Amino acid sequence: RRQLDVGLGEATHAAVHDIDARVAIGRVTTLDAVVAAAVAEPLRLRFFLSVLGALALVIGIVGIYSVVSYSVTRRRTEFGVRLALGASPRRIVREVLAGGLLPLGLGVAAGVAGTLVLGSTINRFLYGVAPTDAASLATAAATLLGAGLFATAVPAIRAGRTDPMKALRAD
Repeated sequence: RRQLDVGLGEATHAAVHDIDARVAIGRVTTLDAVVAAAVAEPLRLRFFLSVLGALALVIGIVGIYSVVSYSVTRRRTEFGVRLALGASPRRIVREVLAGGLLPLGLGVAAGVAGTLVLGSTINRFLYGVAPTDAASLATAAATLLGAGLFATAVPAIRAGRTDPMKALRAD
């Protein structure tokens, strides 16, 4: 392939020199090479943005899990007392889920609103998809909400399984 490019370059130089010797030629390349170079840059950018997005999602999941888990640990005695007085574990789980998912839902709503407002800026990074594409926004929002639900559900279930006797003895 490289031999072909070198031979093509020499032939092109000779042909142009025969037509007009004053014309300078900087670099001769094939159209395939030009297209490959033009396509490679956006592909690399998309790859790195995807990796950074996945990393941000993982960090977000760990952060949500940590905050909700810390809250559940701090409120362990409260959950024990409530369960001892007759509260259902299902209600405790629902309350912990609601407390963890409310800020997440507000954040996703703010992100979607920000995407709609900054659509013209984001548009230059997208190919074949509008920044206001409903399916893309819904998929992103559902992914974030699903990840947040997973991160919140683990400590919520642990809160619902609190043993009242152990929780009351701990303090």
